Amino acid sequence: MKVNWQGVFPAMTTQFHSDQTLDLAGTNRHLEKLLQSGVHGIIMLGTVGENCSLEYLEKLEVLRAAVKQVAGRVPVLTGVTALTSRRLCSRSWPMSRASLPSRNHPRMSAASPI
Repeated sequence: MKVNWQGVFPAMTTQFHSDQTLDLAGTNRHLEKLLQSGVHGIIMLGTVGENCSLEYLEKLEVLRAAVKQVAGRVPVLTGVTALTSRRLCSRSWPMSRASLPSRNHPRMSAASPI
């Protein structure tokens, strides 16, 4: 994928319910508003916020939902954090699979395996 690294790439916040469970519908609504405003890309799971506090499977769930919602309209980037280099490497590859370009679309596919 050739990405034009110009424009606005906001760091997206993950929404939560009052019981601290993921609010993916709320996250998608916020994501859609950003897309409709004309952003050029999205950054999910920033390294200062929820990327440090979410469980690994929650991170994958957020990223999969974002890639599906974006549906190839703009690039989706993600932060990856871990306490050890080994864990970081083992988690980076699956996270990257969420936004690999598909054969049919120059940007990404929600159907890409993770």
